Amino acid sequence: MDQLGIERVINRINEIESEIDTKLGPALPPDSIPADASFSNTLQSVMASQLASPPANQIAAEATFFPMTGGAIVDSNQMIDYKGHKMTSKTAGAFRRLEELINRAFPGRAVTITSTTDGHHDDPNHAAGKAIDFVVDGLTQQESRIVEDLARQAGFAPFNEYIYSSRLKTGNHMHVDLSV
Repeated sequence: MDQLGIERVINRINEIESEIDTKLGPALPPDSIPADASFSNTLQSVMASQLASPPANQIAAEATFFPMTGGAIVDSNQMIDYKGHKMTSKTAGAFRRLEELINRAFPGRAVTITSTTDGHHDDPNHAAGKAIDFVVDGLTQQESRIVEDLARQAGFAPFNEYIYSSRLKTGNHMHVDLSV
């Protein structure tokens, strides 16, 4: 690891330590800790109490290493910009997997996001950044069934508007909701 990488790791450790200090509050006075308490036992005790009653501002337990954020580890529900569209980092990661699957099944066909948090949607997952509408160039109804299966493999619950209609349908597209 180069010097810059080491500095990033040290900076991240310092940030995490600061977050822990903020969440746990001030350190306990030394005289309140039993003399026979080992670091391991004390840490386990603190962790158990935090798990039993986590603070309201606790960072989500699930975090994602996300290349589009410069490799930063981010909360999976953090809103990010992916290809000009707002969505959660977890949604973007799953969609990236879906794009890879589609590109393997239909090489050379563009996958275009048509809507995420924008527009007027009945689905609350759109507003939450957990739903995406997209099209695949030249996709037939028969091929759209393959994309449905690929969407499930990537962690989405699809609604195929190439085949089925909804009252707000604006054209042929695939709607996917993050299912996990």
